[in-house]
Amino acid sequence: MLVSFNLVDREWIPCVTPTGEMAHKSILAALESAGQIQEIRDESPLVTVSLHRLLLAILHRVFGPESPAEWGDLWNNGSGRFDAPKLRAYLRSSKIHPRFDLFDANHPFYQVANLPIGELDKKNMGRPKLVKPIWRMAHELACSDTMNRSGHLSETDWDIRPAAEVARWLVAFQAFALGGLITTEEGKKAQDGSADAGHLVKSAVVLAKGKNLFQTLMLNLVRYSEDDGVPFNFEASRDKPAWEHDEPVRPADRPFDGYLDLLTWQSRRVKLIAAMGPNGELFGVSGVVAMKGWQLPGFERAGRETMVGFVKPEKVLPGHDPWPPLGFRAGKELWRDCHALFQSVAEGTQRPQVLSWINDLRGRFGLLDWKEVQIVVAGMCVDRAKIYFWRHESLPLPLAYLDEEEPIGGLKKALTLAAEVGKALRAASWATVATRLAGDAGMRPDKDRVGNLLNSFAPESLYWSRLEIPFRTLLNTLAEAGTPERRSVQIQNWFYDALHRTAVVAFANTVGRPNAGRDLKAVTAGSGVLWSLLRKVQRTNNILDRDKKEGAA
Repeated sequence: MLVSFNLVDREWIPCVTPTGEMAHKSILAALESAGQIQEIRDESPLVTVSLHRLLLAILHRVFGPESPAEWGDLWNNGSGRFDAPKLRAYLRSSKIHPRFDLFDANHPFYQVANLPIGELDKKNMGRPKLVKPIWRMAHELACSDTMNRSGHLSETDWDIRPAAEVARWLVAFQAFALGGLITTEEGKKAQDGSADAGHLVKSAVVLAKGKNLFQTLMLNLVRYSEDDGVPFNFEASRDKPAWEHDEPVRPADRPFDGYLDLLTWQSRRVKLIAAMGPNGELFGVSGVVAMKGWQLPGFERAGRETMVGFVKPEKVLPGHDPWPPLGFRAGKELWRDCHALFQSVAEGTQRPQVLSWINDLRGRFGLLDWKEVQIVVAGMCVDRAKIYFWRHESLPLPLAYLDEEEPIGGLKKALTLAAEVGKALRAASWATVATRLAGDAGMRPDKDRVGNLLNSFAPESLYWSRLEIPFRTLLNTLAEAGTPERRSVQIQNWFYDALHRTAVVAFANTVGRPNAGRDLKAVTAGSGVLWSLLRKVQRTNNILDRDKKEGAA
């Protein structure tokens, strides 16, 4: 019996209906009914963003759009719909349709048909030597010990997973595969035994979100024109999505051929192993072979990747990326760098091109009359092959930040203030812990002991976590302030009502809990440092005393 699971027709994309229920859709059904789907949402944010990129590649292939006018025809004030006959003509054509089948004999979707699986191996439980458990494709199951405490999966844990679930893993795996040692064919370990990470691994990927899936896809459907070189220079005859390439993926360096190639980039050669039922029907997927695929030569992402922001470091080390992507970092919430997402600064930051496109639609072309969009940011924090976390954050984006200097200037000022108060909190907390460890003799304690004890109290974590909600409010109030004077008032309110108050509470609830004797002495010392430093932050930033500010008001 022929093994088949065609993603054009089979239900595999997790969608949320307007009533909040989950329903799985095929590619064709999701695109044809995009206006009736609230959103695509998978348990993994990496899968969610990867599924959007897959659908965008299809839409670009079918519709372009080459100009704002073509985009506007599709948009129709946000109530448009995708041309179903055009989608069907493409997705069900004799060449394209088979290439969306996970088990097509010649061009399996996102895979290499002739990838070797190896000889049967007793050490591999009698399975082919190169085949690994299918859960290795899912970061939430396969990653480092710190993220795998509930799974406890090992190389001897074999499982059969539904083809629909594996298809979602496969799409995300190509973009977010970790770098490092990898399975190789016999005798090829020297050149193919290590692979670069997928090109989105260290990136915070931005999606602009609409009221439904149609609007979300349209907001991220940037202009695609060879003549005008957008989103970057490419040759239309060469730029193809992965499923249109006749040449199989090889373990070799090559640059992007264009935007469609980038959206469907194959960083790994993959072959799924089907599990068959007693009657020859497809039961699921039992294993996978994953090897080195296309590798990017040098640094090819800045200026090309439309959904990622880039930040130029003050000093670029030899052999390092001169424009690394803005990503998630341990101990630092992404909203603290949101100014780098919202606006480009020459030789400093590049915001995601999709946000510049939205600003063009709103400003120059008048096709989008919104004042605000919601942005969703997804990605993970990694160090080589170790994943610390993956994250999904949502932020309101008042569109005034995209093209007006005063709101973005106020936002930078507010974030700078927050950082300065955070440093004051840490210095005061350090003084408290150091005094506590010094003892009655006043001996200077070891810095490592102070740092370890201070980290266990985690005053800064409490401080930053409690600022996120007031910051979301500040985003809107700064954008709507209207005048520099009103914006200054909002920033001073931010200092007193959010930063000052939260720092004092974070100190009191962590290191500032005195018992008696030495503890009381330590807390008193730290408290004095905190109030002194807060006063210094106030003076250096020209923030009025609260009583004077209220009197002036």
